[in-house]
Amino acid sequence: MCLSKNILVIYYLQDGIMAKMAERLAAGAKNETVVATVCKRAGEASVDDRLRCHAIAIGSSEYCGTMAGMVKDFFYCNYQIAHEKTIGLPYVDFGIF
Repeated sequence: MCLSKNILVIYYLQDGIMAKMAERLAAGAKNETVVATVCKRAGEASVDDRLRCHAIAIGSSEYCGTMAGMVKDFFYCNYQIAHEKTIGLPYVDFGIF
């Protein structure tokens, strides 16, 4: 019996392109029988989403050499609660660079 793994897909959206990329990434991950995905805009994702996931995919356009402020805000706002519990969490970033 395989246990399900949860992937959190967060993204910042200034136009529809990033949302489409996030949705396609989540759909591709769902092709695996043991993978469940949660796909949310960075401003809508919560610390609970971060604590429940086994991996995270981060979508953002590049702004002055860094990711979008809303994506950074997601990590900053739940850093104290989630940091130690998510050290070593697998991640991937995707976007328009």
